[in-house]
Amino acid sequence: MSVLNDLKKLLDASFPFFFLMRSHRIFLFSRPPILSLTLFFIISFSLFPIIPEAWSATYFVDATSGNDTNSGFSPETPWKTIAKVNSSGFNPGDQILFKRGEAWREKLVVPSSGSSNNPIVFSAYGSGNKPTIVGSDAITIWTNIGGNVWDATVTTQPGVVWFNGTSGIKETAKTNLNASTEWFWAGNVLSVYSAISPTNIEAASRGSSIIASGHSYLKCSNFNLIRSGNFNSGANLQLGSGSSEIEVDACDFSQADTCHIGIWGTASGNFTISNCTFAYSGLGHYIGAGNAIDVTRNTEATSLLVTVQHSTFTHIGDWIGSQYHDHGIYFKSGRLIWRYNHVNNGGVETGAGVKISGNAQNGCEVYYNIFSKGSGTQSWGVLSEAGSSHKIYNNVFYGVGTGVWQAGPHGPTVAGGSGIAVKNNIFHSTDYRFLLASTVHGTQGTVTTNFISDHNLFYNGSATPLQWGPNAYSLADWKINTKQDADSKTNNPDFMDPSQGNFTLQSSSPCIDAGTDVGLNQDFQRTFVPRGAQVDIGAFESRISRIRSTNRSH
Repeated sequence: MSVLNDLKKLLDASFPFFFLMRSHRIFLFSRPPILSLTLFFIISFSLFPIIPEAWSATYFVDATSGNDTNSGFSPETPWKTIAKVNSSGFNPGDQILFKRGEAWREKLVVPSSGSSNNPIVFSAYGSGNKPTIVGSDAITIWTNIGGNVWDATVTTQPGVVWFNGTSGIKETAKTNLNASTEWFWAGNVLSVYSAISPTNIEAASRGSSIIASGHSYLKCSNFNLIRSGNFNSGANLQLGSGSSEIEVDACDFSQADTCHIGIWGTASGNFTISNCTFAYSGLGHYIGAGNAIDVTRNTEATSLLVTVQHSTFTHIGDWIGSQYHDHGIYFKSGRLIWRYNHVNNGGVETGAGVKISGNAQNGCEVYYNIFSKGSGTQSWGVLSEAGSSHKIYNNVFYGVGTGVWQAGPHGPTVAGGSGIAVKNNIFHSTDYRFLLASTVHGTQGTVTTNFISDHNLFYNGSATPLQWGPNAYSLADWKINTKQDADSKTNNPDFMDPSQGNFTLQSSSPCIDAGTDVGLNQDFQRTFVPRGAQVDIGAFESRISRIRSTNRSH
């Protein structure tokens, strides 16, 4: 009431104007001579509830030209450091914008929460490349100790050391250093092998580039996040305990020691990841720690919904000699919607585009995605080990070891998945035997039940590309023995140019008008579905229809 009383005194004194100011935005009210006390209360109680939303401010951060003593309210008076952002408080609706083309070697720790329909936004301004937050530090002071071995003081044990932007080779002892890009760390000393004084060497030192724990209603967009993680911990973007209602959009993630995004602890509610790129995770060579998106340490099994859409994934868990299972997403809590993504493993020996396990809830959805070119027999498109009633619709599985694996019990701690529906998918492989499998790991349990598969296309050089339990089948025998895929095909799908990643359909494709309605209305390219008389099989809807329809016109 003190604010209202002060305003009333100003009005009673016939003060002609009063100002309400926050940051760089000013609200000016003029008082006509006949303004009454009644009108004052109408203004006070009707206007004040909406003013806090109007007070949202925009802050600017520039690593080169900024100064933390500036106001930060304009591109001409920006802050300089992420430390200044971390130590500030923000209100719902505020925007904190980082200048494009700039880079910071700091960790952004989000200090405040937004509100429903009024998130706090961390994004970019200006032109050029996205602002970059680097998780590694440049090492510039070296001492030659003889034999082309150089030492530098590095107090944080690194998981990865970078030589001119390429991850080096970690040796097991300092005495083993005898070739360029080799390194060893012990006792706060980093040692490298180099014939000349080392330059352009960086050591991963921060576990994360951005941490949002304990805060909600946030949006992070248009960042380049690279080289985070140290010694089997952290993520480029860590969404930890107490966080919820977070949107990540148009960010590029690359060169992670461990994973790119970790949704961990008691994180709950809705997390949406859109229009992002993910490349080169797991470079620290830790078993199972190189997932692009990791939801394995979350305890909110029922209240978490993660949506990943319109994003690309390449070289996940990719390092020479890897035999570890790293995945596009390893999902063990809550419910997952995975749609319109392209997972191009590009050389990964093992792992899945999507792995559903642990405490994953029923009804996960995987639709209109491309899974292509895993290079080993233990690569999968979708690996389902938990939950039921999952929907796997209108995907392209090209050159992966197994397109869909519905796994039964896997050891004493994994119950096994059941009841998934697999429809309108293209399974294409010339290298591996099983395109779709419903199996039991080891000797435990029985073949999973309530498995539904139909209106798919299977194309493979093997005469028996399908597996049910321990048995492999041709499509004809599969139909007889499993009672599945009555309307599925074994023809060549006639992709336009799969060697160049073009999985659209030629006019000759048998997939056109061969699918079934599964309740979806747009394809991988956001084209309306169906365009013809029926839905097409695969991730792309053709403009051509082979079936004349009297019920709709196109």
